[in-house]
Formats: sequence, C-alpha cells, structure tokens
Amino acid sequence: MTIGKKIFITGILFVSAAFSVFLYNHIMDFYAGRFTDTVINEMNDYIDSEKDNNDSTVDNYDDPIQNNDPIKSDYDCFYYENYAFIGYISIPELELKLPVMSDWNYDKLNISPCRYSGSVLTGDLVIAAHNYRSHFGNIHLLEQGDEVVYTDTTGKSYKYEVILTDRLNPVEINKMTSGECDLTLFTCTWTGTERVRVLCDRKDTVT
Repeated sequence: MTIGKKIFITGILFVSAAFSVFLYNHIMDFYAGRFTDTVINEMNDYIDSEKDNNDSTVDNYDDPIQNNDPIKSDYDCFYYENYAFIGYISIPELELKLPVMSDWNYDKLNISPCRYSGSVLTGDLVIAAHNYRSHFGNIHLLEQGDEVVYTDTTGKSYKYEVILTDRLNPVEINKMTSGECDLTLFTCTWTGTERVRVLCDRKDTVT
C-alpha cells in the first residue's frame, strides 16, 4: 500500500471517529435535555404542592456535601427515578431552567447538572454540568450583570449576578471550588482542554 493511500485511509478513519463522537454527544444531549425537562416539571409540581400544604418542615439540607457522600435523609431532597435533587437553577439570558442533583459522579453528570461542592447557605455553592447545549454548553456567553437564580425544594429562590466568565486549565480544580464567590458554575469546553467558569455574587433572596 502506498503512503498516499495510507494517509487517505487514516484521514477517513479520523473523520469517521470524529463524526461518531459528534453523533454520540448529540444523542446524549437530546436525552439529557428531555430528562431534565421532565424533572423540572415534576419538581415544580412537588414544590407547588408543598406550598399548598404549608406544613412541611425541611432541615438545612443544603449543608456542604462532599463528592459522592451519602444523602442525609429522605426528606432532604426531591427524588425522581432514585435520583436526589436539591433544587433547580434558572439562567434567563440562556433560557435555561435545570435541576441540580445533590451530589455528583460522571454517570449523573451525563443526565443532569450536579452540585460539585459547597452550599447555598454557606455561600460557596459549585454546580457542574456537561457542555451539552441543553445544559451548560453556552454558559461561556454569560456576561457581567447577567442573572442566575437558584431555587431550592421548598420554593425559596436565591438571586445571583454574574461577575466573571473565564476559562481555566482542567487541573485548576482549586479555582473552581475555592469559594471565591457565592455561586460558581463550570463545564468543559468542546475540546475538553479547558474549563469554562462562571463566578456569581448573591444579590438577594426571593421567597
């Protein structure tokens, strides 16, 4: 086989592999988007019913939970298909409303944004998500002054304002979990070579 043919075949293989990855990510994005839409609808119904009952008591469930630590009790979170959610995040600028799982691992990140570390109560909440378009794929477009709202399972909402959007080296985990701001969002870039970080300051609480 000539060198030219080898180069041609290698090129075809690379293109096929790239297309396969693109197709896989597109399919995962679609199903993850459907899943999170369903969870949001179910969670909103749950929150509305809890408000109507007006007799539910919830502990400070949003104390910091380290990666993959057990959830403290059944009433701490909203459950859907055995997944535990602590609330949801709204980003009006991107027309996003997404549930947030109580803790993270790679399988959970495949279907929903997750709490990576910290707490809304202690002012160091960190939320991670995949770069699906239906999840955090466009958070790099957020600018200073844009609004982000986190709502817990009791219906209490916390309003934040974006102060910085930047990119980090993947090994700079400390810069994503340092508690530098009240709320941090992060995801991978499409190439996976960097992390997009969005830092937010809390403005007020809306009950």
